[in-house]
Amino acid sequence: MNHFVVTLLSAKPCELNRFLSQFSNQKIHTEEGTFRWSSPTLTALDCSLILSTLLDNDEKYQIEAYLSINHHQIQVNQHNIDDMIKLLCLS
Repeated sequence: MNHFVVTLLSAKPCELNRFLSQFSNQKIHTEEGTFRWSSPTLTALDCSLILSTLLDNDEKYQIEAYLSINHHQIQVNQHNIDDMIKLLCLS
């Protein structure tokens, strides 16, 4: 069984709070001024949804996304998002 972790990084204060609360349609409480957010409890489907939503809205947010699969970390971007989603779907 694969273990997935999505990590989001931003150099801009409160950017992660803004994205996460809009993504979930509810207020996600993270520490004020958080520059890093990770969730080791996401399913493959949840990982693909949060990553594709972020990259579909990359002009709105200054956030870098990383996907860890079985302790291998990959930066997710416009060039490899389709491959990452396929990988998640196969897992």
